[in-house]
Amino acid sequence: MQQDIWELNINQNHSIRPYLQMLGNQLEVAASPDGRCIAYLSEQGAEGYALILKPIESETVRVIPQPTVIRNIRWSGDGSELFFLDGKVLKSMRIHWEPTFQ
Repeated sequence: MQQDIWELNINQNHSIRPYLQMLGNQLEVAASPDGRCIAYLSEQGAEGYALILKPIESETVRVIPQPTVIRNIRWSGDGSELFFLDGKVLKSMRIHWEPTFQ
């Protein structure tokens, strides 16, 4: 069963609809503390998974290929860093929002 990302509209009858439907599975979704962006893992076929950063109000995505298996994606409290486990090692990545999303 394919796993996509769905959204719940709390303002209109609590309707649920697909937010992202892509080939492969989308896993480990984490919303930034300010709600501007989501981070998730996207299945890339034989290459494994890539870490994806996607602003909520944009179709632009940033793809970070990962040669290893990462899991447990978490944002810092101020949204400036992503933390994740790479195997058994805790790693982080700074997120730059201005002047453009990087």
